[in-house]
Amino acid sequence: MKMLEKARIYGVHAYLFMFFFILFFRHKNIDMVRVPFLALIIWQIFRKKLSFKFLVDPVSVSIFSFVLTAAISNAINGIPQDEIVKIMNWLFPYYLGKYVIRRFPEIRLDSILPCLLACATAFSVIGLLGYLLGWETLFGRELFKGGRYLFTISGTNRAGFYLGISLVLGTYFIVRQKISLDSRYLLAVFCWVTIFSALFLIKERKTILTVMVMVAVLLLVYKQYKMVLIGVIAMGLVLAVIPIPPRYHPREMMLNDSMLIRLNTWESAIGLFREKPVFGHGYPSFKKACIRYNEAHQDQLRFKQIESVSMAHNLSLNALAETGFLGFLALNAVFFNARRFYRYRQSDPSLFILGMTICFVYVTMQFSNFVHSPARTDLAFLVVGLYLSFERRHLSTVVSGSIGADGQTDD
Repeated sequence: MKMLEKARIYGVHAYLFMFFFILFFRHKNIDMVRVPFLALIIWQIFRKKLSFKFLVDPVSVSIFSFVLTAAISNAINGIPQDEIVKIMNWLFPYYLGKYVIRRFPEIRLDSILPCLLACATAFSVIGLLGYLLGWETLFGRELFKGGRYLFTISGTNRAGFYLGISLVLGTYFIVRQKISLDSRYLLAVFCWVTIFSALFLIKERKTILTVMVMVAVLLLVYKQYKMVLIGVIAMGLVLAVIPIPPRYHPREMMLNDSMLIRLNTWESAIGLFREKPVFGHGYPSFKKACIRYNEAHQDQLRFKQIESVSMAHNLSLNALAETGFLGFLALNAVFFNARRFYRYRQSDPSLFILGMTICFVYVTMQFSNFVHSPARTDLAFLVVGLYLSFERRHLSTVVSGSIGADGQTDD
């Protein structure tokens, strides 16, 4: 029986590694891991090894509420319901994180993250080598597009999002111990530096800045002052030797074309929300609604960088424009469930860092949007599932003195 339990644990880790690998290198094949997992959940519920209550909790209720609001909005606005079904895919990574922690109390964050860091580091090494050796393709795939590292991920925003999450989560290994020559510590630092270097090749400015702020906060909270000092000195040396590219100049970052387009879409999103504040204009309808609004209000618009865009480049404003105030509340409730994370900064670093990662996701999404991008929600909702499940385990341990039945039950 002991050997069987070990085999199950190894199998879970192998599955998680495959999940992360597919995210970075073959996301179009995500059904290879999604379908078997959902079939497993249904089978275990059918066999009564898993309670139906497993499927119902505050996050899943928030997602279902958003689905219902979007469906009502589409019915009111005469929009087909085709895209609504895709929202249900958010449940897969969330239930995955929840299932792994609930069913396997032996698994900890420091056994899950190496799978993510391995894939993120491999992705980064390919980009760095390609840049240094002048490769343009690898295995028939384009490495760079428009001077920015891309490889198998279709979209620099998505690549930056993946690496940003990997960096914030990877800080877990750095804050757990002080600077040392321990091989595990040095390996974690190597992975972090490699991934951060690749992030510069991707040139996602908002992600870089947000990561730097989040990591600085984490290091200061856990009194890793030496790491903060080393980081400041290293950054100073880099800036002294390498001239700052125009893309990273403060004025360029605030007034570039991409930012002007965002300001225009934000202004339009607010106007669209005012037109239909309760249920919005339908999901997804922002592209057509924005074009119509811009054409009708050209004289009143402060930002007139009018361009055909499919989203508001802001999670909250996009929800307000497409699904109204009700959709906005349902979507934000997902993140609000992690509101208690700060209290765990001393008692459980894994919870605090997972909570910080959720904050990272939420902050970056105020300059972008993942509502219409399943590729991003797959990683974001996994983090949410891990956080809430670890929190439940932590609270149960505090109350009962051990995880007891909570770690073994299936509700």
